Amino acid sequence: MPAYRAGKFRRFRNLLIAARVPFEPNILLGDNWRDHVKNYGDFIAARGNFIANATETGGAIIADTVVLPSKVCFSSDTVIVANRILFGGPELEIKARGKGIAIFPVEYIEGVSNSL
Repeated sequence: MPAYRAGKFRRFRNLLIAARVPFEPNILLGDNWRDHVKNYGDFIAARGNFIANATETGGAIIADTVVLPSKVCFSSDTVIVANRILFGGPELEIKARGKGIAIFPVEYIEGVSNSL
């Protein structure tokens, strides 16, 4: 893993460590990160579902399924690790002025036809 990737990822790594993930967050930077994270599927599933509103504070969001509206604004650095990420509509618009966003869908990320 290139050092610059690890350096840019540091703030997300710190969020995940604070959220007490049972794996080393830097594995998310590897090509086969999904295979590694699937080993912790019970941990992710046990976190339940997370349904966001249009204005979220951010932080570490770890869940079996994350549901986002078609437009969401995060007010702090945000890292999402979820088996499934769903959003309302054909496109997802994320605003996070001056903040970092990292999204890791283990299984898939998908827009749904009904409005969320």
